[in-house]
Amino acid sequence: MAFVLMDIHLAEAGARTITNTPINETVVSYYQFIEKKYHISDTTFKKSMQFYTAHPEIMAEIYAKITEEMSKKEAEIQHRP
Repeated sequence: MAFVLMDIHLAEAGARTITNTPINETVVSYYQFIEKKYHISDTTFKKSMQFYTAHPEIMAEIYAKITEEMSKKEAEIQHRP
């Protein structure tokens, strides 16, 4: 779930940088790509989010993992020649 949410957050941030396409259109296409990438349906994602929202301690662990992974990615980018 951490990687799904991380991709969603990156997609939403990326959609804000595209000026010629409506954000909703762009985000929807990103969501569809992410669903295919992780082999999940919109319904499954929504049910998972309901579960994690009801269990904030687990959600906090997921976001800790996201933060860790994003820090790794940032370090990789900063060390590129």
